[in-house]
Amino acid sequence: MQRRQFFGFAFASTFLIAGLPNGLQAQDSPPKAVTVELRDYAPEFAAGFESLAGSEDASLRLKLWNQQTQAAAFLSTQTPQAELEAKIQASWPRYAQNLNILKAGFAALKPSPVEAMNRINRELRFKESLKLSFVAYAGLFDNRVFSTVEDGVGTLYLPLEAGGETIAPAIAREYAKIAIRQQMGSPANQPLAERIVREGLALRMARAALAELPEERFFQPGELAAFQAKRKQILAGVRPLLSDSSPETVNRFASGKGPATLPGEDIYAGYLIVGQWLSSKLDMDYIKKIPRNELAGSVARVIDVLQKK
Repeated sequence: MQRRQFFGFAFASTFLIAGLPNGLQAQDSPPKAVTVELRDYAPEFAAGFESLAGSEDASLRLKLWNQQTQAAAFLSTQTPQAELEAKIQASWPRYAQNLNILKAGFAALKPSPVEAMNRINRELRFKESLKLSFVAYAGLFDNRVFSTVEDGVGTLYLPLEAGGETIAPAIAREYAKIAIRQQMGSPANQPLAERIVREGLALRMARAALAELPEERFFQPGELAAFQAKRKQILAGVRPLLSDSSPETVNRFASGKGPATLPGEDIYAGYLIVGQWLSSKLDMDYIKKIPRNELAGSVARVIDVLQKK
């Protein structure tokens, strides 16, 4: 249940991806092969939704939603099954209100996510080859965009139900994460300092690509204010762990068990740290090329500066 399309093209100063709203661009780059695969489940989900009009059968609803196979399989790894099914049922009445968006699918997203991706490519001076997969689907009205990189393919999971404007900041951030990983590699056992910098770079690049949007749009509702209220505590909490590469440390921050008990404290710390570097007129190339064995010390020094503000 999907519209599946493949597009082949080359990096150049400008080019078009057939069938997509705009062409991805890479600046000042020799031609390199790129493949973009689009899997658009939303239009067929919308058609199936209309065929179930009036039905209260929860099992039929779940069966239809799960026909968005790649998206459903991925989300089942992010959310406990009972919780996921409850969210699907809770979303059902809202799909009717947004059915035209789902019928139109990825091609109708406004603003086009490709425009922001082009800006990120320019900011990052992105010149590498890249394989992308866009998975568009009817999501759960939580506006969460996910990205993965497996076997050299960067995948963006795009929930379309709330429209392109709502998810534009999250798309930009997740695309930036893919591009940064492609540029910087993905070494095993990354210390916390490296994760912090990569996450901070992605968030700053997303903001630069969509500079017209207010800062809070790049965080979950209420999240930025909560981070700002515990700013010093967050920075103090990550500093002694910068060289730690244990999975326990990474999971501790991801699950909201950091020093300020907020999920994503390391990401916010990275946002502040990279922001300080950029405000000090350090460019992207300098930041990306800091040697791994010097990164924890560099980040610690920036934290010390930020703590004095």
